[in-house]
Amino acid sequence: MTQKDILDFIKDNDMLKVSVVEKKAGIPTRSLHKALNGEQNLKAEYIEKLTQVLTPLGLKLKDKFKVISIINNKGGVAKTTTACNLGAALSRLGKKVLLIDADPQGNLTQHLGYKDPQFYEGKELSDIIEGKCDVNNAIIQYQENLHIIPSTTNLDFTNKTLNRNSGPSSYKLVKRYVIEKIEGEYDYIFFDLSPSFALITNDSCLIASNRALIPVDASEFAFRGINNVLSHINDYKEENPNLEVLGFLFTKTGRTKDMHKYKEALRSTHYRVFETEIAVRDMAYNKGPLIGKDIFSLFEDESLKKQEKEGIKKAMDEHTYLAQEIIAHA
Repeated sequence: MTQKDILDFIKDNDMLKVSVVEKKAGIPTRSLHKALNGEQNLKAEYIEKLTQVLTPLGLKLKDKFKVISIINNKGGVAKTTTACNLGAALSRLGKKVLLIDADPQGNLTQHLGYKDPQFYEGKELSDIIEGKCDVNNAIIQYQENLHIIPSTTNLDFTNKTLNRNSGPSSYKLVKRYVIEKIEGEYDYIFFDLSPSFALITNDSCLIASNRALIPVDASEFAFRGINNVLSHINDYKEENPNLEVLGFLFTKTGRTKDMHKYKEALRSTHYRVFETEIAVRDMAYNKGPLIGKDIFSLFEDESLKKQEKEGIKKAMDEHTYLAQEIIAHA
């Protein structure tokens, strides 16, 4: 824990009385006051004592960077679309982003235009996990601040191999071979997970993550599966206590009259429900993958008609608002 972590926590918690905290921690009177006012630094022994007092009150080590798994065991809830366009939005807000395609279908990889597997042969997520390729050699620069690690159906074969030789270490391969090798190089890393909860690589990504983002559409079928998703995430919290549910994101809005009912029901779970909703915009979300572009890059296409641009602009605004919420809450 650093002095900044301590001071930020106290500043964010107005109910804490500095003098009481000093007394409980057994540090000199006004030493914390002076640190808050920038008059002096806290000694290492004071930081240790303050950490012991403040941790039960909610103080925790801030993540150096956010590793977010986008997860839902229901297909068609726009996981891949969210990963692609949220990553693009964050990159345009000055954040350095890495997208990792963790789905054997490789939809995220193809969405960004990497449709020919020969382009990244031997340099995809499966190769990294199997120790055949260093992560830094597999990263593709899609744009200046937006990079991707691709996947193909080879990831299915990797899962079969891991299933045959499954052990505790199998679940830590993504953390060991991916995250720990690039620690500090990105502001945000997103895993686009497969909807199948049976894949060891999915579980390995969750163990490597510190946040889970759950896209959900406003349908009875999707809502019934929420408890399964939350239960699956919680199964890995003992192994990875840093894993938290970042919140629920409503996608494909506009096709149901029951949106308010579903939002209130999700809020009753006490998890965050993002204010931003991603509406149905067929033009924005159908053409982009066909030509290998995110919505922000698609908007720059001069061949688009005015009406098409208007729809894409609305989609851009939604993902920019979402990116701002992610920055504020992740």
